[in-house]
Amino acid sequence: MSLPSDCARAATAEEARYRVNYPNSRPRASKIIALDDRAEKITGDLETASWKGARFLALAGRTKGAQGLDAIPLDLDLRDSSGAIVRLSDEIVGADVLVMIASAGKTTENITIIGKACAARGIMTTGVVVEGDARPDEVERTLAALRPNTRMLVVAPDADYIPEMLIALRA
Repeated sequence: MSLPSDCARAATAEEARYRVNYPNSRPRASKIIALDDRAEKITGDLETASWKGARFLALAGRTKGAQGLDAIPLDLDLRDSSGAIVRLSDEIVGADVLVMIASAGKTTENITIIGKACAARGIMTTGVVVEGDARPDEVERTLAALRPNTRMLVVAPDADYIPEMLIALRA
């Protein structure tokens, strides 16, 4: 007589009593930041859907350093869906995942600020480049800006891909 494999044994009624039969009780705190005008239009369209704790933001500008350090960006100003200005440093407190959405061909030095702020706090970062009708060199330029500042990088053929990806990230 042979013993059942671990997989077969895990499927038994006896082992089923140890399964957790309810969803994760703590929703994921997700921040989605649009890095350019086209990405802001895409995220604006997504905001009306039902999300589990996702907060949609857009770049509003740099917060300057103090006393002679004005050239060094220490933080970023973001705009929420109501138009209010919020700070990146405040928004990422307690965040589990941050998704940066960029249109192909658009790059910004702000990507590095966001990436470093998230890395310092152990926040998972994902970059999404919306390809659209951009040329390959434009896609590559945006990928090159995002690559060192994200843990996961996705090239989306168009905006239709983004809602499913956000659902997969439990946004």
